Amino acid sequence: MNNHQKIWIWTLVLALVVLGVMLRVRVSADLPLDADESIAGLMARNIAYEGEAPLFLYGESYVGSAMQFVVAGMFRLFGFHPQFIRWPEYLWTALFLLLGFLIARRTDSTESGLWTLLLLALPPIFLSIINLKSWGDYNETFCLGGLLWLLSLRLCDEDLGSL
Repeated sequence: MNNHQKIWIWTLVLALVVLGVMLRVRVSADLPLDADESIAGLMARNIAYEGEAPLFLYGESYVGSAMQFVVAGMFRLFGFHPQFIRWPEYLWTALFLLLGFLIARRTDSTESGLWTLLLLALPPIFLSIINLKSWGDYNETFCLGGLLWLLSLRLCDEDLGSL
């Protein structure tokens, strides 16, 4: 594959990632915050303005509070606005889309990677909504799983090369 083809492929990848994120931003504009997201937002507000430093999401013993610290920083920098609660999810979604492309390309072909990216960028509406929620750490789990998958593929390639 020459450089010209690589540029076109990566341009298409970038366009599809942006399309997927923008779709979720659009869906998010019409989607009110639910009670669970409000708890996450309240937690971020308490971190930003009350100095709290919780390890877990309020009322949960299995979901960490890392994203609430990110949102708290945004509250401190830009002031309080409820829509900031979802902004980190947009970044996680972009990483998730890119990882889907990379995994499919690595396991099969560039064409498979592009088809996978297209399907992930334009999911059914309920999957878009799950990607937008700032509770449950779904996006973080998807991304960490994808990173581990890529790492395991690389380690397998290295092991096979040493045989």
